[in-house]
Amino acid sequence: MFSDGAFEIERPDGSMLTFEEFQAALCWPLDDNVSELQRLLDFARDTRGHGVLEDDFSIMKLEFRG
Repeated sequence: MFSDGAFEIERPDGSMLTFEEFQAALCWPLDDNVSELQRLLDFARDTRGHGVLEDDFSIMKLEFRG
């Protein structure tokens, strides 16, 4: 689950991250050294390029095990 602030991110050049680019980041292979949620936050900060994120950035990982 994520808020719209997780992908509505303005880049330094004024362009906006697209939802498709955010979806692609969700599919990146996992790194054993970084959690999936931290990786997404790092991606958002790298995309923003400077300063703080302008909008909320809410992400939650839910796992259902049977």
